[in-house]
Amino acid sequence: MPLPVSKNRVGLGHAIFNRRAKEAKQRNSSEFHTTDTHTGQPKSTRLQSVTHQGDLEDFLNTAALADADFTAERRNDVQVIKTTDDSRTRHNPYLLTSQQEAKVLASHKENRDRLRVPRRPPWDVNTTPAQLERAEKDAFLDWRRGLAELQEGVGLVLTPFERNIEVWRQLWRVVERSQLLVQIVDARNPLRFRCEDLEKYVEAIPANPSEMRAATETPDFHGPRKTLLLVNKADLLTEGQRRQWAQYFDEQGVTFAFFSAADETAKQLAKAQREAQFKAAEEEAKHKEEMAEDDEDEVHDEDDDDAHDDAHSAHDAQEAHDEQWEDEAEGAADEMHTLSIGARDPSRILNVLELEELFTHVAPDLNLFARDPDSENPGVPEKLTVGLVGYPNVGKSSTINALLGEKKVSVSSTPGKTKHFQTIHLSPTTILCDCPGLVFPQFTTTPADLVCDGILPIDQMREYTAPAELVAQRIPKDILEAVYNISIPMLSVEEGGKGVPTGLEILSAYAVARGFVRQGQGNPDESRAARYILKDYNNARLLFAHPPPGVDADKFNAESRDRIREQYANRRIAAPMDLPSDPRQRPVTAPLSKSGSVDNSFFGPGPMPGMQQTGRRRAPQTVRIGADGKPVAEGLRGSSKKHNKGNKRAKQRSGRKTSKASYADLAELDRAEIGAAQSQARLPPLRDAPRLLACHDFQGGYSEDPQTQGYSFEHWAYADVYVYFSHQRVSLPPAEYVHAAHRHGTRILGTLIFEWDEARADLRRLLDGSKPQRSKFREPLSFEYADKLIALAAANGIDGFLVNIEVALNLQGLSNVYLNKLDAMHNAGRLRRWVEYLRTEGEKHIKEWHVVWYDSVTYPHGHLAWQDAMTPANAPFFRAAHGGFTNYTWTGPEFDPTKLHPALVASAAMADANQYKRADVYTGIDVFGRNCHGGHDTWKALELIGPRRAYPAAERSLGLSVALFAPGWTWESNAPGPTRSWADWWEDDCRFWLVGPHAVARHFDARPVLFNGLFRTNFALGTGIGWYVRGELAFEGPWSDASVSAPKPDLAWPTVQYVCTPSGEKARCTVTSSFAKVAWSGTGALQLDVPAGSWHIPLLALEVPETCAGSATMRLSVHGAAASPCILRPHAASPKSTSTKGPHGWTQYAAQITLVPGTVHVGVAIEVQEACSVLVGQLDVDQTPMDDVYEALWSDRETLTWPAFAPEGYEIFAVSESPAWLGTVPSSVVHIPPALAADHLLEIRRIGAWPEEPVAYS
Repeated sequence: MPLPVSKNRVGLGHAIFNRRAKEAKQRNSSEFHTTDTHTGQPKSTRLQSVTHQGDLEDFLNTAALADADFTAERRNDVQVIKTTDDSRTRHNPYLLTSQQEAKVLASHKENRDRLRVPRRPPWDVNTTPAQLERAEKDAFLDWRRGLAELQEGVGLVLTPFERNIEVWRQLWRVVERSQLLVQIVDARNPLRFRCEDLEKYVEAIPANPSEMRAATETPDFHGPRKTLLLVNKADLLTEGQRRQWAQYFDEQGVTFAFFSAADETAKQLAKAQREAQFKAAEEEAKHKEEMAEDDEDEVHDEDDDDAHDDAHSAHDAQEAHDEQWEDEAEGAADEMHTLSIGARDPSRILNVLELEELFTHVAPDLNLFARDPDSENPGVPEKLTVGLVGYPNVGKSSTINALLGEKKVSVSSTPGKTKHFQTIHLSPTTILCDCPGLVFPQFTTTPADLVCDGILPIDQMREYTAPAELVAQRIPKDILEAVYNISIPMLSVEEGGKGVPTGLEILSAYAVARGFVRQGQGNPDESRAARYILKDYNNARLLFAHPPPGVDADKFNAESRDRIREQYANRRIAAPMDLPSDPRQRPVTAPLSKSGSVDNSFFGPGPMPGMQQTGRRRAPQTVRIGADGKPVAEGLRGSSKKHNKGNKRAKQRSGRKTSKASYADLAELDRAEIGAAQSQARLPPLRDAPRLLACHDFQGGYSEDPQTQGYSFEHWAYADVYVYFSHQRVSLPPAEYVHAAHRHGTRILGTLIFEWDEARADLRRLLDGSKPQRSKFREPLSFEYADKLIALAAANGIDGFLVNIEVALNLQGLSNVYLNKLDAMHNAGRLRRWVEYLRTEGEKHIKEWHVVWYDSVTYPHGHLAWQDAMTPANAPFFRAAHGGFTNYTWTGPEFDPTKLHPALVASAAMADANQYKRADVYTGIDVFGRNCHGGHDTWKALELIGPRRAYPAAERSLGLSVALFAPGWTWESNAPGPTRSWADWWEDDCRFWLVGPHAVARHFDARPVLFNGLFRTNFALGTGIGWYVRGELAFEGPWSDASVSAPKPDLAWPTVQYVCTPSGEKARCTVTSSFAKVAWSGTGALQLDVPAGSWHIPLLALEVPETCAGSATMRLSVHGAAASPCILRPHAASPKSTSTKGPHGWTQYAAQITLVPGTVHVGVAIEVQEACSVLVGQLDVDQTPMDDVYEALWSDRETLTWPAFAPEGYEIFAVSESPAWLGTVPSSVVHIPPALAADHLLEIRRIGAWPEEPVAYS
């Protein structure tokens, strides 16, 4: 049977043929790059690194070096390795046992002196090029024979090493040119990449290499050259790890330094980006002035002043930052010159200036290299030459680029990227000499080690189980599961397992989780999984650092592993798939799409939210009432607000003349009947510190079904501003969202959006008005729709709008390119003035008015160009509004959270240049992670912004705010349904917001509740499966209603912040908290598990204004133990309390307290004889006296109104023999069906009312 055609045929004939073909190609090649050669080879030879050769290729090359004929002999030394199907419980046959490894390492130590680099043979001025070439070949052949003896005779395994003499000639020339040779190694395994014999070779070369022959005749000769070991990628090591390596190198007498080329390059890139941005700002402003002059007759208005302002602002900002960077550079230089290099901390990572100074400090005296007056270059060398050598992929070229501050040397992870040595002038006194990446011969135990160290290419490996086994031994199971979000099933110890996963188990779990299957078989593709995992190991996503000799690897890596665990602490590990424990026995599965399932889970509509069961009602007359007071019919359907996904459930809203939920275009808004302005909410002022804006958006459309237990936003205390976002032209938040936001002190905004080309006409209508009045040259600016939006906001009780213009401003679509540009610039100026009018006019009508601009179109050109920061192109729009929301793709690749991100620095600098508060710049984060950090990695973006970061001298916080887009990701990414309960979602949502080291709450303080004289909270959620009234379950069944969401006990849940003794001192005791499934009112009471003793436990913080300071009545509804209200402050006396027994074991405790202006912590005092659980169901603080009975009046046959006496909302009861609970409403108006109103007396109570509290009757 004929052999298949293959480009890689083996055999003697093919080896000879291939070699002749390569020689012919080399003779015809014109791409000659080598320098300083005198080997007699044709100048068409292309230098190529050779580390792998077949046996026949190796034989032919050796013969060519010896200029000898050859004969072939047949050998039969193939080793057959047998494996069994039970290999998971046996030792991997491609790895050594511990006894074998110990024996091999002892042999390494014994033969250490025989592992050498090839030396250039001695020569002098009388040696001819031909003689030197022949001598080099002979010496190189002897070296190869010595290595072959180690492999064949001693039986040791060597790493692949450079077999091309031309590459070694490059090293010889670099060594002879340099006075200081820097050997660069990878910090994760320095000894693997360090070549000790190279250091000996360098020290044996005389100052003048032509005197080598005489030097070799001198015993114990030492030349003047010096060496330095540069440990690159040191940022991957902890300080403790660096200290241990520093101690080892000191004991070995090695001159060394730690460095991170990646860190230094990132710093330089950040600086370059800042300078480029400011340069662009100047050019933009200059161009704007030129355009304004060209069109002075046609486009002359107040925008010209803005152009001058922008130019001066950008210029001032550029000068300020230039001075700042110059000061920093000079400071660093001064510090380098004032501190002795010898006195430096040896474990510290050097910066570029310090490294360059170290070169000068370590290098020998150049006078030692003075050349003979009769030589070609007589005298002392004018510059220090520093040679740089190292393995491929240790960061040698990156180090050079970092030293130079710009990209001079190409960088790649492919071995052999640098093909010839290059000389590069670093400074007036220093030259860098870059040697091609060399693979030095080293001892190793198995090839698997070389794959893990990146020496052998991963994509070319055939045997993957041994490298995977090494990864399994070095990376703990919990870290693998956290990094890849998988669960790794493995054999238990009882079943014969090792207690840790094997490499095969890891590969199989990864392949199953990623859908990697073998084509035609459906079995997990473990080889493909191995490539992914090993590449992650090489690039340090799976981080393992080898310790110095004699140090335990697990102890050495303990600190870095703890950091990784903390980094992934919030990640939810996927449940293991129900598969047989032995991967080889798993059933065949169908091949999966690489990305379809991921796309569907993140971007598809997904299952409908909620637990789709119905509940029974306790009262036969129960009618669910909407947030606007109107009964809600079951099964009502409406169109969703996003992506044109119709036929979704939507909560019905009506009532007093509130407006529609959304308007598809401005023409529909023209037809709307806008109601009267509502009373304005009293909200706390926005804090000057960094704030949080939460932008609520559901990808599949909003599904506000009151008959399901759905999504509920419960973290209002952390959100200063809340935006209800959709893709309709004008979107208004539902009334229940407005009520919940204002109850918590949060500003809530609607959305005005123009996107895609079809919105151009409507945007032009916005600027021109519904009835344009055209002048001779330009359309005048109309503020008609700004006034309508302000009136719309006042009628719906909202506090402003997010303005999102995602369409270019050439709105007329003119064919003339020049006129099109003028039209865009003209509209940019008009739009800026329109936004400014919306801001200033809204402030006149609504006290807490707030307008936020989204980073989209630019000024003055009117382009649609997202900036990802506050820049000169969007600063005029930011200034026109109250705040600016930057686009969220600024984060880009992984960035060190301890550094300042260039986009954030640009925003801060531009804000300062425009006298704009940094806290008014809301830096965008998309929780869905589209081109940025998202999901449970959102913390990475938050760390970069650092809203709570302090202001140390070495690194300032930028003080920018955060805009969190689509925090409903916790729901949409895996909505509750058959495979996930609502409780699972709630746990995940709390983990994202509140719990763990990476929660959002770590970056923002919970805002105290503003006390306005009347406050009540029952800690209720805005969704549930039941509703309690006075300790009894009044309604059973799933529901959603955001309006009942009450302030949470942020000081006691999810963790108790502190506990005090009765005297006010902090106590050392543990009190845990959770929400119980029973309640006095609402959805669930706060459960406190307390030890025996007398304790004061804080519940929440109130912000008391001057006008509300003084006496107040505080009440607590408690179940399970005697308690009393208290204020927690040092040495505060507990007030005397009275108690009132209530139904179902609940007791109300009341006390008179004194409120002082400022933040006041209110809580509960508990004294118990033994550990127990105490339920706190409600907290009241009242100053306002109330009447006993209010009268509710019918304004028509269906609408009932009454005086407002409960800011938290009302419960409606139908009174017959016993009150029947009908529902809740947030305001003092309700719509009742005529049949129900005619048959029953209606009673209106405060939510959570006690029997003696006032009520209203119809």
